[in-house]
Amino acid sequence: MFDNIDHFKEYNDHYGHVMGDECLRKVGQASASCINQGVDLAARYGGEEFACILPDTDIHSAVKIAESIQQRIQELKIVHEASPVLEFVTASFGVTTVQYSPEISPSDIIAMADKLLYKAKVSGRNRIEYAEFKADKEAS
Repeated sequence: MFDNIDHFKEYNDHYGHVMGDECLRKVGQASASCINQGVDLAARYGGEEFACILPDTDIHSAVKIAESIQQRIQELKIVHEASPVLEFVTASFGVTTVQYSPEISPSDIIAMADKLLYKAKVSGRNRIEYAEFKADKEAS
């Protein structure tokens, strides 16, 4: 799963890098608070993007976790006056699950989650896009 803070560049430009770093910290903590500690992994992937690895999690459970993270971020009520989405910081999500197959590489899974994240962004942001990744490398 990837999640990305919506309009983070605008946030940084409006509030400065110190506040941007604090926003990243709070969003990262929100992500980490919604996963199964000791089994799952939540980490900053780069810039304003975070990744969650959720072993043995089906698509419906992964979407529920994304919804929990999204809600937790909204509950933070981090003011974002420069956002055209809402007056608070929001995030978009790309969620995919995969059954093990030697035909699917980790980079394939990353590419699928990134594609879904992009779809969430172009579809209006503050949303979750998801799909199961099958061995034939097609989303269902």
